[in-house]
Amino acid sequence: MRDPRVLNDAHNFLQAQSKRYWHALTVCDRHGCGKEALPREELELLIENKLSMHWADRAVAIVIDPELEAWAWTDSPHVAAAIGWRGEMSVREWLQKEGLLAEDRVKPTDPKAALDKALRLNGRRRSSSLFQALASKVSLHNCIDPAF
Repeated sequence: MRDPRVLNDAHNFLQAQSKRYWHALTVCDRHGCGKEALPREELELLIENKLSMHWADRAVAIVIDPELEAWAWTDSPHVAAAIGWRGEMSVREWLQKEGLLAEDRVKPTDPKAALDKALRLNGRRRSSSLFQALASKVSLHNCIDPAF
């Protein structure tokens, strides 16, 4: 399911599984879910209230703010390797030069657009193998994002 369907229909989709599995987990991005004006916590509560009809307290929702690609932008050399970075400047310098990252920020304002642009520049495509490479190398240990 894409983000709007997770937000609106995850409870219907998962209903048939409530007797088969003990727990359910839903994950979606705030950006692109269709209700971006609401805070992450409110969106999670919205989903969890719907899930509780069939799952009671055995289901949780995680809404990533603004989107999953925020995770990709950590201060790790593995990020540059995963996106095939061949630039003369660092990825962070390039992001700032392109106006994708403010100097006082840790992550780009639009992480998905920044990732897509960096991948395009390096002749790469977004893929599950890209995220697997990041997941296997980049630690979440210092991550301060509540969704993670």
